[in-house]
Amino acid sequence: LRALDQFHITDRSHRKQRYYLNFLEQCDADTKRHAIFMSPLHAVVEMSCYELIMHPIFQRLIEVKWGFFGMRAWLGIFLNVLLALAYTVLGVTHPANVDNYYYPLDKNGWRIPLEAAVVFLTFNEIRKEIKEFYQSRRETSQFKSWRKKEIKRDLEFCHPRWTQEKTFVKGQVRQIKDRKKTYFQDKWNYLDWVAYLMLIIVIILHIINVVVASDVYNGIFVRIFACTIIVVWVRLLKFARPFPSQGPFVVILDNIVGDTLRWGFVIAMFYVPYAAAFWMLFSDRSGEPGVRGYNNVGHLVYTVVRYPLVDNYNFDDLEMAYPVMSRVLCGSFLILAAIVLMNL
Repeated sequence: LRALDQFHITDRSHRKQRYYLNFLEQCDADTKRHAIFMSPLHAVVEMSCYELIMHPIFQRLIEVKWGFFGMRAWLGIFLNVLLALAYTVLGVTHPANVDNYYYPLDKNGWRIPLEAAVVFLTFNEIRKEIKEFYQSRRETSQFKSWRKKEIKRDLEFCHPRWTQEKTFVKGQVRQIKDRKKTYFQDKWNYLDWVAYLMLIIVIILHIINVVVASDVYNGIFVRIFACTIIVVWVRLLKFARPFPSQGPFVVILDNIVGDTLRWGFVIAMFYVPYAAAFWMLFSDRSGEPGVRGYNNVGHLVYTVVRYPLVDNYNFDDLEMAYPVMSRVLCGSFLILAAIVLMNL
């Protein structure tokens, strides 16, 4: 922070501020240097020194960079919004009878250019993702080889009297070897590939669906289509991150998902035994006619998930089957799940 203060000067007499960004980040015309050396912003994020980003010099650097490269963010989100909208229009207008998908052409011919746009945008995004992957791998490889060479030079100056210095340098070399590619450090890239895979599957299944023209096959296709629409829209959050008005909410959501997954272990310690108890008492395996919502494993899991929301869990039929045990299980699970765990 003290070093950054030297790059920011406030001239109160002339009511001006000066930012010496050229000392913070080199404006070198040689693009090869950018593939090796880590940028200041990249270093700050990788070392998790987020308080430095709030320094005026970094804020000014971000402002200048946004002026140069902000159009890329707008273009990226614009193309992906078009993809999501076109994909959604094709989904919600999909007919129940696949024979009526293209015919008559005077009414349904608009689907052909819209589908062509979806295919073009999909493969364009895949092309950019592959390019980003190989660029990340190349940059990581160059940085690792350069950094290992720089660190190994320090081994020559390690004094034998202070062995911890040599141990530290060797530890730094091991860290560089184990360094992951920057592409895989962004968890959103995994969602990208899930979305691309689902889009390709839908495109292939659509061609088969039109050729086969089967109602059963069309029903399966529509279900996969519906799930893909959700993934395509959720993926738009990735492209909202650079924008100051929306980026913080995406980061908050990212942290919420991570915390929820970690907390899922604690919740499972209560859900699993209660689900087993409900299955033992209220399924058809108990010797009595099964209670609706509890006589099937899939229905049982869904019903147990509805308990914390105090949703309809068919308590009347439970009470008819086992009056005492239904009150004990439902009452205790509601207290634990809906009051204790949800608030915790």
